[in-house]
Amino acid sequence: MRMVKIGKLTVQNNSNIISNKEIYECIKILPVEYKKVNSYVFIHANKKSYLYFCLKNLRVIDFLTSIIDIVIENGKCKFKLGIYKIKKNEIHLYENKIHTFLLLVEKEIIKTDNGKYVTPAIWKRYEKMWVKYILMYNLVHELNHSIQYRRKELNIKLKDLFIKWEHNSHEIDSVKRSEQIYEKYGEKFNKILKTEGIEVYHKFENGMNIGYKYNIEIDDKDN
Repeated sequence: MRMVKIGKLTVQNNSNIISNKEIYECIKILPVEYKKVNSYVFIHANKKSYLYFCLKNLRVIDFLTSIIDIVIENGKCKFKLGIYKIKKNEIHLYENKIHTFLLLVEKEIIKTDNGKYVTPAIWKRYEKMWVKYILMYNLVHELNHSIQYRRKELNIKLKDLFIKWEHNSHEIDSVKRSEQIYEKYGEKFNKILKTEGIEVYHKFENGMNIGYKYNIEIDDKDN
């Protein structure tokens, strides 16, 4: 377990991929309000990490919910990569779910005409970079929710529980803020994280959609 403090924000980093220094450098370049976020961030490397966290802190409901989520997400192939817990003022990011999500991406890439050139070694190199990129994107997204809460803009009503994620006003606002952040700081993030071949995009027509564009460059030396 590694800890990093940025302003009022505390991050417990259990990842083996993204370093404390990389997290610190990325948060440091963000606007001041992000460093004023008084939240606790947990980056979980695997399922056991989060389940242990729930048991250790006697969070039985969270433990049971996570078990149900695992079954539902694997069935639908849609993954909750991060969450902001309002009552606890905590952000949880799930690195293992990003790996699972990227396995689906790998299968699609392999199906392409040039997929046969993507060796396990090449994929491993790009997967590591893409995990870091997606982790940081989801951290920014959940920090936006924490900022909403601090501004008293995150007022969850009963009807919100029955609205799909892509139509939820709080989520749309958070995604639009993330879009602005990545338009301004995306290249700097890539430089800090040493990531390439991935770029997030956002669509807001007929419901909100977040996706990633992928590109793998293969040199002769890779073959």
